[in-house]
Amino acid sequence: MKYDARKMDFTQEFIKSIFDYDPDEGILRWKAHRSNKVRKGAVAGSAQRNGYIEVGINGKQYLASKIAYCYVKGVWPNGVRHINEIPSDCRFNNLVLVDKVKSDHAGVYQVKSNGRWVARINVQSIPMHIGVFKTRLEAIAAKAEALTMPRYQRR
Repeated sequence: MKYDARKMDFTQEFIKSIFDYDPDEGILRWKAHRSNKVRKGAVAGSAQRNGYIEVGINGKQYLASKIAYCYVKGVWPNGVRHINEIPSDCRFNNLVLVDKVKSDHAGVYQVKSNGRWVARINVQSIPMHIGVFKTRLEAIAAKAEALTMPRYQRR
């Protein structure tokens, strides 16, 4: 099945046609030989510097966690959070759908499902989780404080 990611959204049918996914292991495997680098049964994707697994499909990279979520639930998610904060752990029971409500502060957003605010920053292109807060102002203050801490400074 030929797929052009620029012209259509992923469907569960398409994902299941090219991957096998074990929700208990959290591993995507290719269903068919696709190229010299992609063999049938091989683990799909590779770990990036930030710890997330990315899978290349027709020249474009996608997060394995989003592919796994769509494989099981049948909808392509806007955002997926890893409950245990380990970005390479794509077991289905570790994935939670999040709808982000962005604030006017980069790296601070609200999770619609629980109303909490999340603060994050990037250090040398690596996303770092600061925390989850009850209010937007608490998240903004925590992010501002974290930016002054040595562990969040560029190395």
